[in-house]
Amino acid sequence: MKGLVVLACVSASLQGPVPSDTAVKSVRISVRPVATTRLRVTIENLRDSPLVESTIGLFAPGDARPRSEQFNNFGGYLGGPETPGLGPLPVAPHEQRVIDVEVPDSQLQWKPMLTLVSFANGYYEGTLDALTPWREARQKQVDDLNFWLHAIDTLPSGSADAARRYLREQAIKRAGQATDGASSLRDRMWTIANGTGTLPDLLATVNRARETASRQHAALQPSLAGPLSERRVASVALSFEPSAATKYVVVIENAGTRPLEAWAWDYIDPRTGKTRGGESTDMGGVHADGVPGRGHILPGEVREHPFGHEIVNGEMPSIKLKYALFDDLSFEGSATDRDALFRQRERYADDLAYAIGVLHRVAAEPSQAVAVVTAARAERARVLQEQGRHGGLSQLDEFVRAVKASPENFVANAAAREASLESHRQALVRHMKP
Repeated sequence: MKGLVVLACVSASLQGPVPSDTAVKSVRISVRPVATTRLRVTIENLRDSPLVESTIGLFAPGDARPRSEQFNNFGGYLGGPETPGLGPLPVAPHEQRVIDVEVPDSQLQWKPMLTLVSFANGYYEGTLDALTPWREARQKQVDDLNFWLHAIDTLPSGSADAARRYLREQAIKRAGQATDGASSLRDRMWTIANGTGTLPDLLATVNRARETASRQHAALQPSLAGPLSERRVASVALSFEPSAATKYVVVIENAGTRPLEAWAWDYIDPRTGKTRGGESTDMGGVHADGVPGRGHILPGEVREHPFGHEIVNGEMPSIKLKYALFDDLSFEGSATDRDALFRQRERYADDLAYAIGVLHRVAAEPSQAVAVVTAARAERARVLQEQGRHGGLSQLDEFVRAVKASPENFVANAAAREASLESHRQALVRHMKP
């Protein structure tokens, strides 16, 4: 097949003088408590095998399908040690577990129902809508485990350099094969391959990873045997009651004169005064349509976002804005953060340029659309793995799903996709223009 046409996004120096650090004055941020209602759901395991997973669907009055679902992993199904204090444990036979379920709209009379349950012995119940993606995910896990169990079993053990080189080669190979995104085991092997230490230490680390992978494989296999069978959930009982609750939201107010395009904030632990994390949002590639509540935050607009940190003993957290970028590229915050934001945009623009090159190839060879897209995805995955870079494949993953679902529609819409992606790419790199 002919080589891919790739539009390169070349990094360039930022235009104009590099700004100095400034205070964030045009945007205000705070955390606010909001009274809400959640459902307190009690489930009871009626079987003699530990319950390891469940999915609770929320049904509005008259709905045949759930409006939202909450998946609960109780641990244990991957064959790891069930040690108290290291995470949730499976629900023991004939024991109960209480689960808080957030509701999308507290004004509606939601009815929670179990749409999937699975047990440590491989038995499962549920609807096909819930079971099909669940089993597909397990099968992908097993495929990945099979690859790495074989790779570990054939690991050269003569020298640390040879072992690390082999693990790097296998990680790059697997990245090209897999079309299902991240693999924690591949990441683990890549970390080992790029580490230091003696050969005995390396082999011991790899053997520990193999032991875990073997337990995971043994635990997952029983649920994959035979054709998938829809079964009414009868092995777990469910009861529920509404419960008053308080949720916390981050309130962002744009007090400036330009739409707010990107921002970031730090979460300050109220007990220690230290930063414990934070969040960032970048709307740089989103079309600014001037509609409040979506996309850019308009001048004078106040917007709420969920606060994703646990509130301990009712202690109100403190948050601090790190930076604010407006749609005219004016910036408040540290120059280092500004540069990092633009470098991140350039990397994403490069990913989009590669995806646009794939669409060029599809237009040139429409009958080979599936082969072109899957091969391009594998090629890009290998390159990114070689670079040790996470992410960068979301657009190609979407291409793979779309072209496999309908090659004809994908080819017909290729030009429109290309125009949209190019517009997005141009928006991301406009800071590089004179």
